[in-house]
Amino acid sequence: MKKLLSLVVLVTASSAFAANAYTGASVGYLLDSEEAYFAGHIGVEVGKSASLLHGLELEVGYASDNESGISGDIVPVLANYRLKVQPASNALGFYAGAGIGASYIYLSGYGLSDSSWSFTAQGFAGLEYRAAPNVSLRAGARYLWIDDVKLFGYSAEVGDDVALEAGVSFRF
Repeated sequence: MKKLLSLVVLVTASSAFAANAYTGASVGYLLDSEEAYFAGHIGVEVGKSASLLHGLELEVGYASDNESGISGDIVPVLANYRLKVQPASNALGFYAGAGIGASYIYLSGYGLSDSSWSFTAQGFAGLEYRAAPNVSLRAGARYLWIDDVKLFGYSAEVGDDVALEAGVSFRF
């Protein structure tokens, strides 16, 4: 997994100033956790045909929860594949994709703290509206799954959640 993340970082970093690079951010709401979810990504289009665009991207997310004196932070770091369908004659398109990576999980409370990394996967889809030639607005849903994590010497289930989100994307 480290090799895959390294490859995505190299591809996106080397293409950061290319005409087919893009970046974006989104804010969402995790339905089960009832918490906000923030994500930012940088990517590069690796293929284009007619109305189909294929992209590889590196994404970093963030969610936080505070209950009964215990605070938890989750920071997913994912390598994503994104497929975008957008006819040239229409400003409204569709996107879908999937990603794999790892989540940094930090838990603290009552004077104790621990952290760990856990395997993470996601799938996402939504609508994208081209507001300007290089600016798109997005609305969609994300399914995020995080494998069990070991904290304070015990294995704990993190599980999955669905986020409804809105975002913006900029092409260079």
